[in-house]
Amino acid sequence: MVRHPSTGDIYFTARDKKGRSYLYRCTNFGAKNMTVKQVKMGGGLFNKGMEVEHPTFTDDGKTMVFSSDESHRSLGGYDLWYAQFDGKRWTKPENLGHRINTKGDEVSPVVYRDCLIFASNGHNEDNSKRSLYSTRLISDRAEGDTVGMIPIGRCRVHRLPSPLNSDYSDDFDMAFDTAANYGYWVSLRVASDTDSQLYSFSGALDGVLLWGRVTDKFSNPLQGVTVVARQ
Repeated sequence: MVRHPSTGDIYFTARDKKGRSYLYRCTNFGAKNMTVKQVKMGGGLFNKGMEVEHPTFTDDGKTMVFSSDESHRSLGGYDLWYAQFDGKRWTKPENLGHRINTKGDEVSPVVYRDCLIFASNGHNEDNSKRSLYSTRLISDRAEGDTVGMIPIGRCRVHRLPSPLNSDYSDDFDMAFDTAANYGYWVSLRVASDTDSQLYSFSGALDGVLLWGRVTDKFSNPLQGVTVVARQ
């Protein structure tokens, strides 16, 4: 269950008798005229033939990211998808592409400021466990891969450092309170545990990720260079 940051509507998923997960929107939550309707987008039922899990929104409410096991359009297992709100309805869902999605499962997305954080068992060699990864959701670069017609899903993916990730499975339902700088996530931290446990952290996830190469004025690569980032 998640609240849309602009409209205040509640979005949640519910399964039918066949185990398929559908997306619903609740308006006027808690009021006498509260209504619950299945979400439509692109002129038809949003998740007709799609299983929808863990919807999350960007801060402006214009982009929704979710996890889905739509086998005929996925890269393998569960993939992350996105749709955009045009003021009246959600657009047709698009796959976030091969930089984010793998042949494994990508699940439990959450938008944290301008970053997308998710769990995956396809970005490492050990497919028996999931780890947490981060990427900038929308790129300001005009190069690289494109998804649809906007620069989304084309940034590099990075594994989150310890202690957010452990040697065991760190996988489900991450949530943030950006104002209080608190976060929560579910993890199987101890090898002897049979059930996942809820963990928390405090402090902002701020930082800078740099990659590339350092060259001289003739574009020749330089070796042994120290790069210092200043605020």
